[in-house]
Amino acid sequence: MHEEIVKIVVPSHLRAERVATIHAVPNVILCVSEAQAPAYREHNPGVEIVTHPDDLAGLSPKRQWIIQKFGAVMQLDDDLEYMQRVYLEDSHTGRVHRLSRIAPETCWDIIQATAATARELGVHLFGFAGTAQPHYYRPQKPFNLTGFVCAAWTGVLPGFKFWYDRRAELCDDYWITGLNAYFHRMCFIDNRYSFHTGRVGHNLGGLGGSRTVEKEKSAYEFLKRTFGSAVGRKTEPPGRRKTLGHEWERCWMSPF
Repeated sequence: MHEEIVKIVVPSHLRAERVATIHAVPNVILCVSEAQAPAYREHNPGVEIVTHPDDLAGLSPKRQWIIQKFGAVMQLDDDLEYMQRVYLEDSHTGRVHRLSRIAPETCWDIIQATAATARELGVHLFGFAGTAQPHYYRPQKPFNLTGFVCAAWTGVLPGFKFWYDRRAELCDDYWITGLNAYFHRMCFIDNRYSFHTGRVGHNLGGLGGSRTVEKEKSAYEFLKRTFGSAVGRKTEPPGRRKTLGHEWERCWMSPF
């Protein structure tokens, strides 16, 4: 087992009966409001739970509370089903290889080893590939030192100068990626690994009740005012089926 570099914390809200991540990674800490703690303890026996005040409303304030409390921490979404080796695919079909799924204990070790590498590099923000789909993996580029760190698996190390802003509620990964690029330039992304998630946007609780097209527009405009040309809007590929959920979906274009 690898040395523990970071605590692994799972912020959750109104999903006491549906926390998938505790089965994907061992020794995680659930972070919930004081009022919801009894339900989470009932449905997640044996899992460590830390509570924040009930008046700490919203995901961004919760993330800020977590990094202030733990300092060195990997925050994982609560709907992650398992970690996956992105570099493995079936050579005949191009689909996910049967051996790509990573055992929970190995997942914990990978997170700690990635944090150790980030520490050796002197960076403060680290994570994994933004998608678990193997056809996006580039064998010539297993690691990135710049780029976008997905909110669903975001690691931070002490010495960071960034913070979570309430206005970035629906886009806190873009916000942290941008601030880290401004203050620290480098991050560390291990593209060999990612997570298989549940049905994003269809899981009750969490941010499900906050996502509206109008709020997504406001989030994009906030990012655009802050980071300028580093933030763009995604467009549908011509001649292909529609894939975007709304017109304000965004992309990060690293200036480095």
